[in-house]
Amino acid sequence: MFSPMQPLPSDPILGLLSAYRQDPNPAKVDLGVGVYKDPTGITPILASVKQAELRHFEAQQTKVYIGPNGSALFNDRMQQLALGEHHQALLLIVFEQCLRLAVLVHLRLRQILFSRPKAMRLFG
Repeated sequence: MFSPMQPLPSDPILGLLSAYRQDPNPAKVDLGVGVYKDPTGITPILASVKQAELRHFEAQQTKVYIGPNGSALFNDRMQQLALGEHHQALLLIVFEQCLRLAVLVHLRLRQILFSRPKAMRLFG
């Protein structure tokens, strides 16, 4: 079943990390993930980040799952910030979402209606 599938090409960033680890040069520069590391190789956590995490933790009221796309509210606000609150692209996104919802409702109603034998006699 999986034999026709081809492996994906290797990730170039992960390739950089591997090359960095294998390079014996003491003056090497890590071109992988763009984070600061101290001379011991540790990425320190800034005090301001720890304070922000603590405030977030203390204000958190739920552990609801956030999907891979992240917070829908955050994404909406970022779109408004980047494009402007009344940008035409945002209106098209809202229209598309409404259209998808209408299609889902339509399909669900069809499923309910046609799952009943009496309905099949009326429309069949």
